[in-house]
Amino acid sequence: MTEGAFEPGPYQSLVEHLPVVVYVSNDEQPIPRTLYISPNVEQLTGYKPSAFLSLGDAWTSILHPDDVEAIGERYATSWASGEAFELEYRFIHPDGRVIWVRDRAVPFVDPESGDRIWQGVLEDVSDRIAAEERGDVSELRYETLLENLPAVVYEMVPDDDRRTRYVNRKIEELLGYTMEEWIEQPDMWMEVLHPDDREVELAAHDLHSATGDPWQREYRLIDASGEIVWVRDQATLVRDATGNPFQWQGVMVDITTEKVAQRALERSNDELEFRVRARTAQLEQANEAMGLEIAERVRAEQERDRASSFLDQVLQDVPAVVYLWQLREREDGTWMQYVGDQIAPMLGFTPDEWNEGGWRERVHPHDLERVHQAANRSIDHGEPFQMQYRYLARDGRVVWVVDHATLVLRNDAGEPLLFEGVMVDVTAQREAESAAESATDRLRDLVEHGPAVLFGYSLHGDPPEPHVDYLSPRLGELLGLPSSSLLDSPRKWFTMIHPDDRERVAGSAERAWKLGVDWDDEYRMLAADGSVVWIRDVARCVRRPGRDEPLRFVGFVMDVTQRRVEADRVTRQLERMEALHRGIPAVLWTWVLDPVTNAHRYTYFSAGTTAMSGYTPEELISERQHFSRLVHPDDLQRVQALDARSNETGVWDATYRIVHRDGGVRWIHSLGWRGEGPEPEEIVWHGIAFDVTHEREEPAQASQEAGAAEAAPAVDVTPPA
Repeated sequence: MTEGAFEPGPYQSLVEHLPVVVYVSNDEQPIPRTLYISPNVEQLTGYKPSAFLSLGDAWTSILHPDDVEAIGERYATSWASGEAFELEYRFIHPDGRVIWVRDRAVPFVDPESGDRIWQGVLEDVSDRIAAEERGDVSELRYETLLENLPAVVYEMVPDDDRRTRYVNRKIEELLGYTMEEWIEQPDMWMEVLHPDDREVELAAHDLHSATGDPWQREYRLIDASGEIVWVRDQATLVRDATGNPFQWQGVMVDITTEKVAQRALERSNDELEFRVRARTAQLEQANEAMGLEIAERVRAEQERDRASSFLDQVLQDVPAVVYLWQLREREDGTWMQYVGDQIAPMLGFTPDEWNEGGWRERVHPHDLERVHQAANRSIDHGEPFQMQYRYLARDGRVVWVVDHATLVLRNDAGEPLLFEGVMVDVTAQREAESAAESATDRLRDLVEHGPAVLFGYSLHGDPPEPHVDYLSPRLGELLGLPSSSLLDSPRKWFTMIHPDDRERVAGSAERAWKLGVDWDDEYRMLAADGSVVWIRDVARCVRRPGRDEPLRFVGFVMDVTQRRVEADRVTRQLERMEALHRGIPAVLWTWVLDPVTNAHRYTYFSAGTTAMSGYTPEELISERQHFSRLVHPDDLQRVQALDARSNETGVWDATYRIVHRDGGVRWIHSLGWRGEGPEPEEIVWHGIAFDVTHEREEPAQASQEAGAAEAAPAVDVTPPA
């Protein structure tokens, strides 16, 4: 057989349309010559079949230089043993691209010449090789990230033992236990919980496992040396394919330093904090609301399907932003940039946008200098980066973060090269701390100059006699009576109560003193000038630890005269109007507008609502937008214009139709007056609505009958002749 003249025979058309390159080569050593190669080799490698034939045994010149030796060795082995040749190697495309191929060839004897030749196929495997390389890098990167994060990353089973499935080696730095010790003991987390926190945290963990709400807690652990370590623990509950709880995935950060500083601040303000909490129930409620807001800061994220890689899934579900921070260009000229997807919900940027813009440009201007100084120390000396500072989010929000980063790699010159870090959003905590730091002045103003008269008194003797401990100086403004006049004779207060209320209020006070219960009452006082002042009196009983009898009461008194007078006036007006329309179905209503949020709602409907509209008062109160739905479509635009005008005049007077629940139409005459609510600047409308359907229908019916009579033809009643 002549070299270069190999013919594939009658199957040439089939061969040349296969999705692989088919070739035939001779049996020469050390490199065989190509006798035939299908035309689609040009599509794969960029070289025509003629190039392979003309190059002879020099066809290896278009291969990657690093693969030529391996091809020669593998061919020599197959040539000597007669086994199949199989190898993956690279071509260099004319445009410079690298093309990975898988080469499979088997020897057979040419029936005409008796010579051994090789028949093989080339398959393009570039995509698979690239995917495998990405996977190797991704898995290595995630594993490196998890093991070098300055935080403990874990997976915990939501069972009774809270067994740990996985924990990174940072657990040893945090608590002194090895990763193996932590995983091997099923209930290790429960064992190291601080005794004072154990019951509360286990109950909270059961609740979160049952509800699926994200876990975010701060509590104490006992490390291997017996020291207390404060941690901030945030985790997400992952469910299996059937929706059942599968495991908690979370991160723990050491906040001991922050807690020590916080406790020092709390101790310095402890006396004033106690005094204020004891004297105002309003502040306590505000603090409780603030605590709830902090505890519920993290909202439920959408559950994700478990990723193909275990480490990838753990990293993606950590409730913090994980990032890589490269300081210098590598020796090969490459840069590595990575930031977790959690940057989007925290600051509003995608990972690509964050990497392109740079983190320094987004640091709050007031924090920029100190952040730069700390970053430069890390760059120059490899020191860990650990700070609290502010970022400006995409939407303009100011976001406080705790940022921890540690050095994981140096370059060949020994210079710090790569840091790995984690950022946690602590905005709500910082806002709470800021509020606590400024509370001293605000609370002093509230105690001494606030809108309420604050008081506190102790009970002594049997029967108990009150002894005033504190009384706000604002009592003089309220009743024209100096606070000192009640310090020596507290019971003088009862002599100033309106005679019609005195017996009831005194009885309530004696009952509270005897049983140790709180009270909230409104009654009338006689001021020093003889005027009547309506007050709201709210008190709380403070108990001695371990004893049942009342010891001390604290509370406040507020002037509610204006509200009571206005309420009485409105009630009298409505009673008069209802008397005038007695016998006509009527509905009393109250509508409230919050000027801060601009939210409005109905807060009251009388029992006649059901007869008039077909809906119960509870149904209409719960449906905020029911008014526009009930008004007849033909009257809606006119009624909305009257509503806009009533906001200017303070008076509502409208007659219109509504659609009853049964589909019928009712005529309504509605009246209302605007007033001030019990809260500052709150707007309240009181009104009454009458069913005047009969008044509208009777005239209309009479008009129709009269019109029909006029239109009727005359009837000839003359008798026939």
